[in-house]
Amino acid sequence: MLIVTAAVSCGKKNSNQQQGPPPAIAVNTDTVKEASTVYYDNYPATITALIQVDIKPQVSGNITGVFFKDGDHVHKGEKLYTIDAQQYAGVYDQAKANVDVSKANLVKAQKNADRYVEPAKK
Repeated sequence: MLIVTAAVSCGKKNSNQQQGPPPAIAVNTDTVKEASTVYYDNYPATITALIQVDIKPQVSGNITGVFFKDGDHVHKGEKLYTIDAQQYAGVYDQAKANVDVSKANLVKAQKNADRYVEPAKK
């Protein structure tokens, strides 16, 4: 009985093994062509200006126009802002009127001086 069992077990080993090589795997192919390319590297960075200028107004007032954008290059003498002129127009008109009054007072004082000089000579 032992011999029959051993012969049956040996026979099963041979039937489980595959015969021949495994099946082929499908592969995609492509043709390589020579071409020129542009390659860019992107790096995180922080940019700091070499020259930075703070703009401070010489007068106060409401801004009515801005003639540049953030980051624009500006040159000396360029118009950057306009300020509401109504406030300054009133002050200018008042100063001009004060000058006219002073000129009139000067003319009056000169006439008075001339009027008193002549009798003083006699």
